[in-house]
Parts: sequence; structure tokens; C-alpha cells
Amino acid sequence: MLLKKLGFDAVHVRDVKLNTASDEKIFRYAQRQGRIILTRDLDFAAAIKFRPGKHQGIIVMRISYLMTAQQINGILEDFMRNVSRAKLKKSLVILEIGRYRLRRD
Repeated sequence: MLLKKLGFDAVHVRDVKLNTASDEKIFRYAQRQGRIILTRDLDFAAAIKFRPGKHQGIIVMRISYLMTAQQINGILEDFMRNVSRAKLKKSLVILEIGRYRLRRD
């Protein structure tokens, strides 16, 4: 897994048997475990529902579903190598090709 290779303590929802769970259940799990959510699910981009500063952090990858795993990993790796980990805590990040937007409260 790319995130582990980059030194992050990452867990896939599949590994904790949450791959079919609701967004709410995944969100609650991440908060209890002190984890930042990384997802392509645009529902997590709803700042009204998932207010920055009120959670551990959410990164939403807003990219085409036609992209290959290699392309996605390239975008993610570039982002993770160039952003401060401290900035991710309690933030809502929208990650796109070549740019990102970060919201904090």
C-alpha cells in the first residue's frame, strides 16, 4: 500500500470489515481510531456535514474513475510528499490533478 510505503499508519476499510459500511459508520470508526479518511467518495466533501476542525481529517480525491491505479498513486504520492502532515489534521482537503484545496476551521 502506497501510504504505508510513505510512512503512514494506513488501514483500508476492507481490512477492518467496513467495505460495505455507511459513510457514517466509516466516519465514526476513523474518529474513534484517530485516523484521517482518504476517499474518492464525494459525499465526504460536504463541509456542512463533515465540518473541518470537527474531525480528524478528510482527504477527498476528486479525480476521474477512468484513471488507473498507477495514475491515482502518482497523484497521491506527489501530494503526500509535498504537503505538511500537520496541515492534514482536522482539515477537509479536496485533491485534484495538480492542485488541492484545504479547509480548516
